[in-house]
Amino acid sequence: MLESAEVLGACDRIAEFVRRALEESGRSGIAVAMSGGLDSTVTAALCVRGVGAERVKGFFLPEREGPAEDRTDAELAARWLGVRLDTHDMTKALDALGVYDFVLSKVPGEFLRAAVVRAAYGLRRLVSREDPLEGGQRGSRSAVVSRSAAHFKARHRMRMVFLYFRAERENLLVAGAANRTEKLTGIYTRFGVDDCADIMPVAGLYRTEVLRAAEALGVPERIRGKTPAPGIIPGVRDKYVYLLDLESGVLDRVLEELVAGGETAAVAGRLGLPQARVERVAAAMRAAQELRGLPREAGPHGRNPRPESRP
Repeated sequence: MLESAEVLGACDRIAEFVRRALEESGRSGIAVAMSGGLDSTVTAALCVRGVGAERVKGFFLPEREGPAEDRTDAELAARWLGVRLDTHDMTKALDALGVYDFVLSKVPGEFLRAAVVRAAYGLRRLVSREDPLEGGQRGSRSAVVSRSAAHFKARHRMRMVFLYFRAERENLLVAGAANRTEKLTGIYTRFGVDDCADIMPVAGLYRTEVLRAAEALGVPERIRGKTPAPGIIPGVRDKYVYLLDLESGVLDRVLEELVAGGETAAVAGRLGLPQARVERVAAAMRAAQELRGLPREAGPHGRNPRPESRP
């Protein structure tokens, strides 16, 4: 894990990576979907550090059920960075797709929708013992889990389509904002706006390291202090706690030890955590690895590919 003293050096290396990527791409600038959250703001800041504010363009892509404060925060981040911010409401496109036909969208008000989500999540795990994170990654026989995953994830995927449309029309390189914690656990939307990109500046940084980078770069305190809300699930203020029962700082320590080859029982003992909780993280990592290996490709003429050619 990067210590605070090491963060600026890492930021400079990432900025150089961004500069080289843009130079080699033949594009004229970089597009970043700016949600007003920590990851997208740090991503945009690293792009600005690498190529200058005049070559970075932000896109804020709200929809009718998104958090109202995100607009204020996205505009704050854009002003702080000195980048242009293009706002496009995705509500009509999502409505045409049928996203708001989901039963949760019929519940009036964000407060009530949040209460329904919390109750449904607890009931689902109590009655069926199915983990909603795993069900969303690997598929689920539960119509509730599969439909909710489809309706929630479509919001990120529609944003990706719009962002790429605008980026290619304006000859821009797309920067994604998924971090290492999300990639290792699968807490992101595959083919969503944070995942589907040309470059991923913070993909090698744990959430804790992204926060340290934000502090080193001078990201406004309002954005640094935001909880890691997913923005697509009503009432969920911290996606790591909601899905894995661990706040991000503790989760990152668990991930670091598991990546280094630690056994779940030993990791749990060292960190003072229930072993079952560490095992859940390990299970999420296995499912996420499968997710990153998709799509599976048949070999030439339908034969199985040789092991060395597999993802």
